[in-house]
Amino acid sequence: MPTELTLADALQFAVANYQSGRLEQAEQCCRLVLNADPQQPVANHVLGLIALAVGRHDLAAELVGKALQALPQEPGFLNSLGEVRRAAQRFDDALACYDRALVLNPLYLEALSNRAIVLHALGRLEEGLASCEAALKANPQFPAAWSNRGVLLMTMKRFEEALACFDKALEANPGFIDALTNRGGVLRDLGRLEEALAAFDKALAANPGIYVAHDGRGSVLQNLLRPAEALASHREALRLQPDFALAQMHESICLLLTGEYADGWKKYESRFRAYPSSARGFAQPAWLGAQPLKGKTVLLHADQEPGDTILFARYAKRVAAKGAKVVLEVQSELKPLLRGIGATSVIARGDPLPAFDFHSPFASLPLAFETTLETVPTDVPYLSFEKQPVTAWKKKLARGGTHLVGLCWRGDPANPSERERSLRLADLQPLLDVQGLRFVSLQKDLSTEELAVVERRANFGHAGAGFKETAEMLAALDLVITVDSAWAHWAGAIGKPVWVLLAAYPHWCWLLEREDSPWYPTARLYRQQKPGEWGPVLSRVNRGLAAFGKRA
Repeated sequence: MPTELTLADALQFAVANYQSGRLEQAEQCCRLVLNADPQQPVANHVLGLIALAVGRHDLAAELVGKALQALPQEPGFLNSLGEVRRAAQRFDDALACYDRALVLNPLYLEALSNRAIVLHALGRLEEGLASCEAALKANPQFPAAWSNRGVLLMTMKRFEEALACFDKALEANPGFIDALTNRGGVLRDLGRLEEALAAFDKALAANPGIYVAHDGRGSVLQNLLRPAEALASHREALRLQPDFALAQMHESICLLLTGEYADGWKKYESRFRAYPSSARGFAQPAWLGAQPLKGKTVLLHADQEPGDTILFARYAKRVAAKGAKVVLEVQSELKPLLRGIGATSVIARGDPLPAFDFHSPFASLPLAFETTLETVPTDVPYLSFEKQPVTAWKKKLARGGTHLVGLCWRGDPANPSERERSLRLADLQPLLDVQGLRFVSLQKDLSTEELAVVERRANFGHAGAGFKETAEMLAALDLVITVDSAWAHWAGAIGKPVWVLLAAYPHWCWLLEREDSPWYPTARLYRQQKPGEWGPVLSRVNRGLAAFGKRA
C-alpha cells in the first residue's frame, strides 16, 4: 500500500483488496479512512463484509448497520445486511433486506439471486425459482442465478435440470467455485460418482480452501466405499471450518459405517446443528445417560425414519430398567406395533404430550448407553405382535403347506437414497420361479403393471392392507426378502429370518462387508459389489432361496 494516500485512494484500495481476497490489506485501508471519518459508509461496509467473511456475524451486522445509517437508501448495503442475516440463519430478516433492496433497484441481480438462496432455506422453492428467473431474464449470463437455480432444482429432485443449470453457470464463468462445487453434488445425486469426484477435485484445485467442496468430496468417497479417504476429506473440511456441522455429521456417519461407535455416536449429535429444524427445542433437558432416572418420566421421541425408530426402540426397556416411566412418541403407523416394550404409554407424533422430566431422541440412545459393536442390545425379539391376527393371516395365505416368503423391492419414495436402494419387480422375476414357495408382496401402492404381475402368478399374493395389517401379515411369514426398508427392521425386531438386499453404499447400521448384522441376529445381508449392479446380488439370493425351498 502506498505510504501517502488520500481518503478516496484508501477507499479504492480497500474495495479492490477485499474483492481480491486480501482481507488484511483491505482492513488496513478501511481503518485509515475511519480514523479520519468514523462514519464513512463505504469503509464501514467493507469492514462489515470482512467480519462476515471470518464468521463474526454480530460485528458484521453492527458495521453494515452503520453504513446503512449513513446511506439508508443504498441497495448494496441492504443486500449485504441480508447476507449477514442469512449467515446467522435469520432467514426472514434476510429476505426483508433483499426485498427492500429490490424496491430501490428492481434489477439488482445480486439481491434477486441471494433472495433465491433464502427462499430455498425457507422451503419456498417455487418462489426461489421465480427470483432466479427474474435475474436471468435481466441477464441470461449471470452465473450466480444459474447456480442458485440449480440448487433449488436439486432440492426438488430435478437433477438433470439442475446439472444443466450448473453447466450454464460455468459457461458464463468457468472458474465459478459455487457452480463447480454444486455440480459435484448433483453428479453425486445422479449416481455419477467418478464424475462427481472429478468435479470436486477441480473446484479444490482452483481453491483448496473451499471447505464445502472437501465435505462433498468426502461424501462421494463414502459412496465409493473409500471410508479412510472420506474421513480425511471431512476432517479437512472441519480443519478449515471447525464449526461446519454438516461435515461433522458426515464424519459421524462414516465412523458409524465403519463400526467406530465410540466417536461416531458423539459426533452424530451434530445432526441437530446441521439441520436445526430437526431439533425439538423442549424446555426439559435431554437425557444422554448421566442423570439418574428413578421416579422420573422420560419422553423418547422418533427423530428419523420409521425403520430407525424400530431399530432404536430396543433401548426403551433399558431406560425403563433405570427406574423411569417411559413415554414413546412415534410415527402414527408404528404406534400399534410398539406395545409391550417397556413403555408406560405410546403416543403418535403430533398428539398432546404428557408431563415429562427428560427427553431423548431415539437416535441419541446408543450414545446414552455408550453402545459399542460388542454391546449392541441383541435380545431379539424385542417387539411382539398379537397372535390371533397372525394365525388368521397364516391360514389365509398358506396353500398346500408351502412356506411363505415376503418380498419388498422398494422403500419410501421420499427417502433421498431411494434411487440407489430400490429395485423393480421385474428384477425379482427369477425368484418367483423357485418351486415349493408362496410369495407375498409387502409393497403398498402397487402400480398397475406390478399388480398385473402379482395377479397372474399363482404363487404370488398381495394383501392390499394398511401398515398394521401388513406388519401382522409379515409376522406370519417364514422368510422376508427386502431392500433396506422399515420391513427389514420390523422383521429383525420380531426375530423373523430376513434377507436384506443392500446397495453398494448402505445405511450406516448395516456396516461394511459383513453378511450378518450385530443389530439383528436373524438377518442375512446381500450386498452390491458395484453401485447399481443388482444382478449378482439376485443370483446369490436365488441360489439361497432354492436351497431354502428344498429345506421347506
